[in-house]
Amino acid sequence: MIYITGIDHLLQYNGPVPPELLEEFKGYLAAKIKELNITLIAEEFNEEFLYDVFGATEGTAETAAEDAGISHLYCDPDASEREALGIPYYADVMDMVKVRHGIKEKFIMDSDLRKQVERETSLEVKKFWPVRERFWLDKLRGRLSENILFLCGHEHVMGFSALLREERSEEHTSELQSRQSI
Repeated sequence: MIYITGIDHLLQYNGPVPPELLEEFKGYLAAKIKELNITLIAEEFNEEFLYDVFGATEGTAETAAEDAGISHLYCDPDASEREALGIPYYADVMDMVKVRHGIKEKFIMDSDLRKQVERETSLEVKKFWPVRERFWLDKLRGRLSENILFLCGHEHVMGFSALLREERSEEHTSELQSRQSI
């Protein structure tokens, strides 16, 4: 069983969130591990982001998994995997949107235009979510029979849940077809 928890990404590392909130989140994770008999915490994050982009020294979920003596898995593609999958970074997409609007400045002074660029960037980035979510599923593939707590940005909960249901339905259909052909 996969239990999906939508979170704010700031909870995933020791960064701008006050330490007491991170401890509260670790407590939440510890409680869910016990309550749901979790054997793996997986998350929409990767070590490259953790250390190189955010300059963190620890991942909150990874620490909670270690404390509980269970496995942990980062599931989001790193730079080389993103390139192979054709998934651009947010900043690169924003640069493309700015080019479409003929904007050369780094900061857009006109607040309406800035909001428009941000909206368009967000819509473009969301087009790649199914590819990323499929990547997460592929990372989990060998462990789908376990009790997994999967952490992702709250906006991914519905899409990733639908993908998991679709996957389960396809597996069930294949299982039925193979039984019928025997």
